[in-house]
Amino acid sequence: MLYLFSAASSSGHTIRSIEVLLRAGPILGLAILLMIVWVISFLVYHIAGFFIHLLIIVALILFVVQLFAGKKR
Repeated sequence: MLYLFSAASSSGHTIRSIEVLLRAGPILGLAILLMIVWVISFLVYHIAGFFIHLLIIVALILFVVQLFAGKKR
């Protein structure tokens, strides 16, 4: 863990160290979880952004082809 307890440490110091560890543990875990989610979302949205732009280009090409071809009656 974060703290090493020695036999020479006083009881009050050990209790305070445990309290600090218990307070920082969930916050540290939450910070790590949020960083992991941020990195994953950063990668996913860049990939999704590429596909969205690709779909817009395909839609524009199909629109221009339809515009010039027109409907044959």
